[in-house]
Amino acid sequence: MISTVIELLKKSEAEAWEITDTHTEGLEFYFIRHELDQNRAKKTEHLNVTVYVRMDEESYGIASGEIYPTYTEKEIEDAIVSLCTNAKYAKNRVYRLNERKEVSVTENNCNLYENASAFIKTLQSVHETETEFINSYEIFTSVHTAHFVNSNGMDVTETYPESMAEVIINARNSEHEIEVYRMYR
Repeated sequence: MISTVIELLKKSEAEAWEITDTHTEGLEFYFIRHELDQNRAKKTEHLNVTVYVRMDEESYGIASGEIYPTYTEKEIEDAIVSLCTNAKYAKNRVYRLNERKEVSVTENNCNLYENASAFIKTLQSVHETETEFINSYEIFTSVHTAHFVNSNGMDVTETYPESMAEVIINARNSEHEIEVYRMYR
């Protein structure tokens, strides 16, 4: 799909453009106490486009929007035309987009299942008593692969993890009980 978007951008009135195509795979787990209540997997794609339309010698018009994976070629073309039109309402000073450069590549091992497992093991190892305990927790782990391309030949792909846990802890004595909510990234 990204090649179709690039071809249509080249035919548009955009003088310059940027595309970020992000694919995300994720796992979500919901525990009550330490019993798995539900879980799900997700797989998404978001393709964001920014267009730069020349307004005069000192300014560009800029607009951004999302091109959905279900779009037909005609819908993609219409979206790009709309972005170019909208760009004319947002005047910004001219500047150069980043250009292609040689960079070193490092391998990044982002294992979705290992990340989720580490969170689950950590929360299951927390010391609890009758009066202080984990009420519930939710774990969200994702691996994002972002492909960035611009009109100046820049073409970079980055893969990175993202993880989060939401935890509710209860503490009580003979007179009171409190719940404490914490989010860990």
